[in-house]
Amino acid sequence: MNEKTQRRLQKIELKIKSNNFSKAELLSFRMPYKNLVKKLSEEGVARITLCSAISYFSNDAFSVIAIYFYMCIFFLVAFLFVGEFEGSVFFFSVIAVMAVLHIFYAVNKNDIKYTTYLKLVKLYLKSLF
Repeated sequence: MNEKTQRRLQKIELKIKSNNFSKAELLSFRMPYKNLVKKLSEEGVARITLCSAISYFSNDAFSVIAIYFYMCIFFLVAFLFVGEFEGSVFFFSVIAVMAVLHIFYAVNKNDIKYTTYLKLVKLYLKSLF
């Protein structure tokens, strides 16, 4: 690994440690980590550490929330141009329910706790700043 990548992984590792993941939460990443290793080639597996896997999982967790957020903004602008406010309340409530159900699905698929999922989102937001 080059120096830039090494510094970035150290920065992510410090943020992971400051995000208050408990030992049980870190151990809960075993199965998603094994699934990630199965997806990658053998040369890619040698470079993957737990810190880089957790940063990948945090990116994956936030991307779902970002998609629903951008979808709400897009349709909000569309409803403002059309002027249809009665339908927009129903539509945004459906989007909110879909987002919550998708979060439940992601938590159950990865076999992690809900608080761990929220900590992954928090970790991603911390890594932006």
